[in-house]
Amino acid sequence: MTLDKTGFNESSQYHDIFEESGTKFLWDSQSSNTQETPVIALIINEDAVIVFVRLAAKIRSRTQPFTFVGKLTPLDYDSEKPVQMIFEVSEHVQNPPDNLCDIYGWEPSGKRKLRPVEVEEVVIAEPKSNRKRSGSGQGRLVDPAKKKAIELRAMAVATEHYEKLGYAVEDTSRKGTNNTAPFDLLCVRDSEERKVEVKGTTQSPQSVNVTANEVKSARDSESETDLFVLHGINAFKESGEFRAEGGESIILTNWVPEDEQLTPTAFIYRLP
Repeated sequence: MTLDKTGFNESSQYHDIFEESGTKFLWDSQSSNTQETPVIALIINEDAVIVFVRLAAKIRSRTQPFTFVGKLTPLDYDSEKPVQMIFEVSEHVQNPPDNLCDIYGWEPSGKRKLRPVEVEEVVIAEPKSNRKRSGSGQGRLVDPAKKKAIELRAMAVATEHYEKLGYAVEDTSRKGTNNTAPFDLLCVRDSEERKVEVKGTTQSPQSVNVTANEVKSARDSESETDLFVLHGINAFKESGEFRAEGGESIILTNWVPEDEQLTPTAFIYRLP
């Protein structure tokens, strides 16, 4: 595929771009495609696709060669005409040669607006589990409404679980903008108090996104924290709204994330 589509006809002006230092690929299908289009359905249902990429079709009137990028694993998809997809670059090169480095770092001229992507989390915790689906972790979602439906599904299942264990459950995530609690549920049973961090994903449970504050809270020795992960959630649109159902739970009781289980994905740089 060609990244810079300058001069292409209007129907081909869809956005393809690498993000997160080339570890993720955001892709738009042709504007006439839906999720039921055979080629799109094939991509959605495949474990991986193989791609060759070039920055531009021609430079100084010379046709440019394609560079082998490797396998892309589908993480999430959304929308119609075009279909928007997020892939993990399965064969990402950590120290890429110049041609691949240029591809990883390319941006559209004029910095055209891309699809909305949630960027809230800063570190990733990796509970051990067998791979069940094509995705490799929680990933990032294209549509905020879909993300919200998945979160609400995970919260509902987690709340039901702890209530069945005899806890009085308080949803600390709904206290409004002034809420400073770095966890989602506060569960109390007699004199026992337990904090719960809840994560929901449509993908396999190899990793989940957590914030620095969530990690700090879980490491607090004054209280115990559980990590409740609901994975394999089925999110779908019904009457124009996203709904979510199903999912399997993984519960890490007395969760204390260790440094070796965390991967930094962003930094804050303080200017001198």
